[in-house]
Amino acid sequence: MYVIIYNNTSEPIKVVINRGLMSKNAKYTPAIRSFALTLQFYSAKEYSFVRKMFKNLMPHPATLKKIENQDLHVKPLLQ
Repeated sequence: MYVIIYNNTSEPIKVVINRGLMSKNAKYTPAIRSFALTLQFYSAKEYSFVRKMFKNLMPHPATLKKIENQDLHVKPLLQ
């Protein structure tokens, strides 16, 4: 049953699910970082909601600030 649901799920959701199965020390993928920065940019309240729904599998807002300051290759998706 779970395999059928997983196979019919979109790729970004699969990335978040797989992140939940990995070590808590695993780095966030560039796609997740970019998505998180974009969502946080548009609405901090919505970002908190999405983060809560995915049981904190997305970066903490303080981590997003660190990502913004140190990683010049990951920018919000503003297009």
